[in-house]
Amino acid sequence: MSHNPNFSDDELEYIEPENLDTQRSFRQPTNAANSAQEPDALDDAPLDDGPATAATRAERTVLSQLEAGCTAPVAATSHWEGEQLVVRGGVFALDGSRQLIAQAQGAASEAEELGRAVSKELFAQGAADVLAAE
Repeated sequence: MSHNPNFSDDELEYIEPENLDTQRSFRQPTNAANSAQEPDALDDAPLDDGPATAATRAERTVLSQLEAGCTAPVAATSHWEGEQLVVRGGVFALDGSRQLIAQAQGAASEAEELGRAVSKELFAQGAADVLAAE
């Protein structure tokens, strides 16, 4: 598993995208930089990691299109398969009776379109009804 070298394995938990389920609590993605080891390293550098930015845009688009707040039973995650960004989203009934999952993949330049495609598919599967019931 690749991860941020500034953190030990004890400080990280990696959840495989295919393990989206009602047993986990997901939050909106956060981009952060840890400069504790080299405090001056980031002073003049822009904080922009192209792949991480594309993934974050895609995930946030899913959540935005679903109009999901912090307590909504929804999830969005992404990962890379070569040059392809794979975006996965889910909407869940709190009682576990329904679990809607959708996925789209494409180029980084299509990140927001991928997020919209995932949310559109979730709505086609009945996300509005699941969210209204919660």
